[in-house]
Amino acid sequence: MIQVKYVGNRVYVKEIMYQSGLTSTDMIRKFNEMGIDRSVSMYCDSARPEIIEELRRSGYNKATAANKNVKPGIDRIKSLEVFIHHESINIWKEYRNYNWRVVKDNITEEPVKLNDDALDAMRYAIYSHMKSVKGIPFFIG
Repeated sequence: MIQVKYVGNRVYVKEIMYQSGLTSTDMIRKFNEMGIDRSVSMYCDSARPEIIEELRRSGYNKATAANKNVKPGIDRIKSLEVFIHHESINIWKEYRNYNWRVVKDNITEEPVKLNDDALDAMRYAIYSHMKSVKGIPFFIG
């Protein structure tokens, strides 16, 4: 889970929770323990509709499937000033290790899909929430 906040053409990103292997129940319990506001927009991996449904049933009514288009999402991120919080160590680790596919010594615009969960979450949020109200934070589950 990351938090994204828009301020003008700037995007501020902060890692909230970085953990794999959680059940939907575990995740919702952690959200509740952390005091995650149930009224914020959440952009979730569309490959897991059952998690989106469980989030909604638990009161996170703005949980929706993210737009996962890779190239347009990356282009959107490139068009903004993105600031990653200094304590977001896993986002920074993924960023430093992000790679682009190479074909015959040419670097393509296709990312190598490996160890990029937080960066995918950032892309989901930014591309899915392009018409956001400026200054309102939202989260990705």
